[in-house]
Amino acid sequence: MISFFCAIQAVLAIGAEVVFENSKHKQGGQDWANGYAQYGDELTLGGVARVLTEFNFEYYAKFPNNVTLKARIRFYANDGFNKGPYWTDPGTLLYTSPDLNLAQGGGFKLGLPQISVPDRFTWTIEFVGFANTPTNRAGLPYYDGVSPGRSYHDIWIRFSDGTWSLQNAAAGFSGTFAVKVLAVVATNATAVITTNSLLS
Repeated sequence: MISFFCAIQAVLAIGAEVVFENSKHKQGGQDWANGYAQYGDELTLGGVARVLTEFNFEYYAKFPNNVTLKARIRFYANDGFNKGPYWTDPGTLLYTSPDLNLAQGGGFKLGLPQISVPDRFTWTIEFVGFANTPTNRAGLPYYDGVSPGRSYHDIWIRFSDGTWSLQNAAAGFSGTFAVKVLAVVATNATAVITTNSLLS
């Protein structure tokens, strides 16, 4: 079990609710990172809470047993370049996780330091140190059946030069990944501590 401790802002996590879930209906197949700097999905949250306390995701990873490889999670507001009424690039960076040590595939339960987000935002993952070969690579499995919340059937990719591209998923797949997001309504209160830990 690997744990990371995060200092929490001065708000109290009371009555956390699930505001986005897409972790129950696995489609099969996956989107390998393929050397992308970052990639992920744009989420529209359900419910009313918008201060995130927990972000759970599933991934695939294959790599030699004698190495330690990592990932970073980021959240962006979709307030970048406006390509149309329903298509706005990720822009303002809202959160970057600490480096997360990965196992050979599985799930990760990421405790958050009370991150305030808008109704709609994009999350990305950066896989760090992978060779992107059949025996040393990582990716995200496709799931479908979002509830609560909503997600379009496409994928945001950030390249190393900082530009963004919106791409369709592989034919026959939803373009949404296994994610569960918990949030609270902010109140002024004493700081608390959460942990990031690998799901068993």
